[in-house]
Amino acid sequence: MKELTKEADWAEALETSAHQTAVVFKHSTTCPISAGAWEEYQTFIQERAGGRAAFYFVKVIESRAISNRIAEDLGVKHESPQAIVIQDKQPAWHDSHSNITSRILEEKVTAFS
Repeated sequence: MKELTKEADWAEALETSAHQTAVVFKHSTTCPISAGAWEEYQTFIQERAGGRAAFYFVKVIESRAISNRIAEDLGVKHESPQAIVIQDKQPAWHDSHSNITSRILEEKVTAFS
């Protein structure tokens, strides 16, 4: 899992999605709901992902410009927490808040991998 902190990081993640499913998690480090979704995201990667995708995260407060760029480039309204599955440089699925669980992530990544 790689943190997106610069434009080049995001460009690399987007390019990766052209040949491998990419998942981006937008995380607010000050929000308890985001903390719960962050735990679900990490659990999914550690226990269920099985190398089926490339995983990224962006801290929306600390890296606001990158978070905004992701929303703009993908045409996906910003929310936090938010998970976005990207294929071929396009959003295949996205959801937010309590809809980000290890089980749902497994379902969606499996469907799009």
